[in-house]
Formats: sequence, C-alpha cells, structure tokens
Amino acid sequence: MKILVVVGFHDDTPSGGRKILYEYSNLLAADGHDVEMKFVANTQFPGRKRNLLVNVKNVIRYIRDVKKQYDVSWFKLNKKIKISTIFRSSQIDYSGFDRVILFSFAIALGVDLTNNNPEKFFYFVQADEKVNYDTRVVRKAWQLPIRKIAVSKWLANQVSTYDSNVKVVQNYVDVNEFYITRPIASRKAIALLNHASPAKGTAFGIDVLQKVLVKFPNTEIIMFGNPTKPDNLPFDVTYYQSANHNELREKVYNKAAVFLFTSKLEGWGLVASEAMASGATLVTTKNGGVEDFALQNQTALLGEFGEVDQMVENITTLLSNEQYRVRLAQAGALEMENFTIEKSFSKFKRALNIDDKATE
Repeated sequence: MKILVVVGFHDDTPSGGRKILYEYSNLLAADGHDVEMKFVANTQFPGRKRNLLVNVKNVIRYIRDVKKQYDVSWFKLNKKIKISTIFRSSQIDYSGFDRVILFSFAIALGVDLTNNNPEKFFYFVQADEKVNYDTRVVRKAWQLPIRKIAVSKWLANQVSTYDSNVKVVQNYVDVNEFYITRPIASRKAIALLNHASPAKGTAFGIDVLQKVLVKFPNTEIIMFGNPTKPDNLPFDVTYYQSANHNELREKVYNKAAVFLFTSKLEGWGLVASEAMASGATLVTTKNGGVEDFALQNQTALLGEFGEVDQMVENITTLLSNEQYRVRLAQAGALEMENFTIEKSFSKFKRALNIDDKATE
C-alpha cells in the first residue's frame, strides 16, 4: 500500500509528536508498505490571513533549510521511507496514494477535498492546536469530512463534539528506552520540563519549585528541554539541553523522586508518561491527555493549572511520606506497561483500515 505522511518543516530538535509519527512511519515501512514522508515549508489553507512578511520568511526558510529535511539527527528514520520536500502544501499531488496521514490542522485544512477522495485522508490529532493558533480555525479542521486519529480518550472526546469520525489510538512508552534503573526509594530530586510555549507552564512550575524549596531546601532540581537554560532562575538547577533518550532516562527520570508536569493543555503528555515508566512519581496538572494514565491518588497526584499552593501541597505530601511516594511511583510504572508500542501500532493500523487482523 502507498502511504504518504505530510508534516511541516522540522528544525532538527527532539519533538514528542514527531517522534510518535516517525515511529509509526518506520513500522509501516517495515511492514512492507511504500511510505513517503513529505516535509512542507508553507502550509496554505482557505481563510488563512495573508501576510507578506510571513511569506517572505517561509521562502527564506525553504531555501535555507530544504537540505536539512533529508536528515533527522535525533531519530533514525527507516531507510525505506522516501523523503521529499515541497514549498507550499497546495502543490502536493495526492493522487496515487492509498492513505494520507496529515500532521497538523493547517495541513488538513489545505487539502482540496473536491478533487480528492476524503476516505483516504487521516488527520493525526496529537493535541488541541488552539494553544498555537486561532481556536475557530482549528475547530474547522476538526469538522472536516476526513477521518481523525486522536492520541488520547480525552482528546478524542473533544474532537467528537465537532465530528464523530474519530478513532482513539493512545500513545505508548518505548520500554526499551524508558524503564527503572535506580531504586525508587533512594531518589531525592524533582524534575521539570523547560519549554518555550507558555502553554507548557514552565514559569508556573518554577513558582511551585521555589515554594517547595523553602520547605525542602536541599532538594536537587533538574530541568531539561530544547531551549537553553533559563536566565535568572531563583534557585540552582542541573540542566540538560536537547537530551537524548539515554540522558533523559538516566540523568533526569531515574534521578527524580518527583516529576512535576505543569502543562495547561496536553493531547497526551509524552514526557510525563516516560517519567512514570522510569519510576518517577508524577505530580501533574489536570491538562486533558495525561488523565488517560495519571489517576488521582492511584498513579499520580493532580492539581489545577495555576494553583501554586495546591501543587506545592502535592509535592510536600510525597516528599514527607516516602512510603506513599514509592507506592504511587510503582503503581505508575505498572500502569505504563499497559501502553506498549505493539498495542498502539496495531490500533493505528486498524484506524488506517490496513490491518483487519489487529486485536483491541
């Protein structure tokens, strides 16, 4: 079967959403399907505001970065996958492909459904993209008469209020990359993701940690992310920039007694699930997708976004009661064993209608 995966230009930095898509693409190619991945520099869709400056920047970016699209340094794509590039999404010829996987709302909106069969298009919804764009536009993508695949039950429920043609394929944790290597009881640190998007709540997390350190001043704080270490932090941190999975497992997740996850809105929460699989106790906001596996007082402690004192209390509870923390961490790691790449890929193929033998 000929499968086209359409995704925006990358900047060659690690991305959870891209990692899942790349992995599925690899597995489809390994299954014998003819997979092409097309990177698009400029997504065009009806109703998009015309901005000459943005168009010029996209042209410059295309010229500057087009060659970089053929090599992803942080993830090894299957050599069987044919990589190609195109400047404008409206230039894509979808004829000849049996299945087309669309990575974003903008790419989905740019498909000409009057001249293409809607049945072969699948919008892979990994987040509520309203955090990055106009909500009304994103909802138009959810309303398109094409099939949707959502990465969590929560996200699928959100999409289904606009279109019922949505399947749930929950994300997974690669147990070959993320697992327990250090005794849970011996851990003392707290880990936090540093992310440029305000929706990820890094500033909120820093406020929480500042108050936690008043009560537990000797606690090591670990931060990690693609950006450089934040300036003017109110406390000392051990920082890892653009860490690979080995560094994340050994230097972040397996050192963390508590993993603090502070997003306002998540389609899944990949780093949270990785940390849980590695034995860190999760303290998280009620951000949507994470609630597929973060169960209050069973596998994690949850609080409201922006409620600093509530999150501080959750962390204090764990650091003050090692037995309780260890029990939650163990239950969390056990819970993540339910989310395997084998199960997810089988369901992904079923959602694409290319594997009738897969089981639920």
